[in-house]
Amino acid sequence: MAGISRILGGYHIQADNIAGLDLGRKVANYDFPKIKAYFEGAAPK
Repeated sequence: MAGISRILGGYHIQADNIAGLDLGRKVANYDFPKIKAYFEGAAPK
C-alpha cells in the first residue's frame, strides 16, 4: 500500500515500485531463515 500511495502521490513510477518489491522479497528470502534460527535457538554460536 505504501508503494501505491507513493505512485499516486507522484513520487515514484510503477516500475520503481515493482523493482523495489522484488528486491525486498529477495532480501527477506535470504535473511529470514537466518533470523528465524536465532529465535528458535538453532543459530551457530
